[in-house]
Amino acid sequence: MRIAVEDCFCEGLPIMDGKLVCDLEGAIMEGALTKILGKRVVVKEVKCNVNGDDCCEYDLRF
Repeated sequence: MRIAVEDCFCEGLPIMDGKLVCDLEGAIMEGALTKILGKRVVVKEVKCNVNGDDCCEYDLRF
């Protein structure tokens, strides 16, 4: 499953090619979903505004 975050805190930061900087949001999603669902959820950032992408996007594995 993929989740896109269009209003991320990193929006507006200078572009740095190849950088994914939103570890905090990913960790919050991972912890919250693991707690809510009662099973391990792994969240990995795959797109980031700082990398020049149009949004931050996360890949979720259940």
